[in-house]
Amino acid sequence: MLGGSFETIVYWHWLALGGILAGLEILAPGIFLIFPGLAAVAVGVALIAVPDMDWRIQLLLFAVLAVAFIFIGRRIYGRMSESADHGGLNRRADRLVGQVYPLAGAMTGGRGRVRVGDSDWMARLGGGAMDDLPAGTAMRVTAIDGATLIVAPRDLPPPA
Repeated sequence: MLGGSFETIVYWHWLALGGILAGLEILAPGIFLIFPGLAAVAVGVALIAVPDMDWRIQLLLFAVLAVAFIFIGRRIYGRMSESADHGGLNRRADRLVGQVYPLAGAMTGGRGRVRVGDSDWMARLGGGAMDDLPAGTAMRVTAIDGATLIVAPRDLPPPA
């Protein structure tokens, strides 16, 4: 490359390309430049072992390794992102299911408010019940419907 010809490619060209691609990955994470960078480093190492490797073989080896590393890397990262389940990250109410909280006021017509910590949540009785219950009644959260807690009196068994 220094003389304008592919025949002058040496191992450190590949190592430098790998370093540049890894550096770009650091500057712009998530675009998977690390995998072609690893392929370039692997070609550089192979060129150290076989210094008279033809430039066409080097480019072919780089292309094959880059595709292989991208494929393997995407599978590994895909598995890692699946295992890091953040399903309830923005669904705070899901953590309330199964917990018991008092009614903040009287429940009329099957609707009222439940005191959760220092805030009140809208609540309604499950199964379409329209019962009236006094303030302070212990209620078990059985489900979530949007921002409304579906509740049942605590003496009922929790849902299976």
